[in-house]
Amino acid sequence: MAKAPCLPNASPEAVGLSSHRLQQVMDVLGAEVGAGRIPGAVIGIARHGKLAFLKATGFRDKQAGEPMGTDAIFPLASMTKPIVSVAAMTLVERGKLFLGDPVSEYLPQFADMKVAVETRDCRTGTATLVLDPASTPMTVQDLLRHTAGMVNPSLQPVTPVRQRYIDAGINDRDQTLAERVDKLARMPLAHHPGTAWDYSHGVDVTGRLMGFQAQTLEIFEAF
Repeated sequence: MAKAPCLPNASPEAVGLSSHRLQQVMDVLGAEVGAGRIPGAVIGIARHGKLAFLKATGFRDKQAGEPMGTDAIFPLASMTKPIVSVAAMTLVERGKLFLGDPVSEYLPQFADMKVAVETRDCRTGTATLVLDPASTPMTVQDLLRHTAGMVNPSLQPVTPVRQRYIDAGINDRDQTLAERVDKLARMPLAHHPGTAWDYSHGVDVTGRLMGFQAQTLEIFEAF
């Protein structure tokens, strides 16, 4: 894989930023480090294709006394969500993707999704999941706003639907995005699409969906 070219440097003022105010941000972070609330941080700001600010504060390894460097690597975790969402909305702006599109137009495995309805035996109290057809197809908009009907297996309480996600290994780290999305397509939904908000892996599915859009690579290169 070719190494991405480095951005040219520029002063903050050259791209419409304030050195004084950026230093105030670093002062706040330095105070957080001093108070022991965070071990360290890196701030990088690029504007108009130029790197205008890049500074580190605190420690990469506080116990070992290793200072934080501007080349430190952090797990992005849920910060991948705004990245994917911006890419999706860029496709929407270009008329290459529509928020009302059914997800199954891009990922056929999400056609004919089922919603798990919990019923209980009034005598024994035993819970049973009955699978009903989803009342409407999940859309791209549902994925982005967490109304697709899916759940996140790492959250509480552990409902019968969430337990199925756990048993299927939805959150396993040793799998590709394609493998995770294929598992999600086989899971029952907890809600009919568009009817309830439930934090889920919808943005993961969005990322996979955009993999089928040839224009996506162009967008990421533009970033």
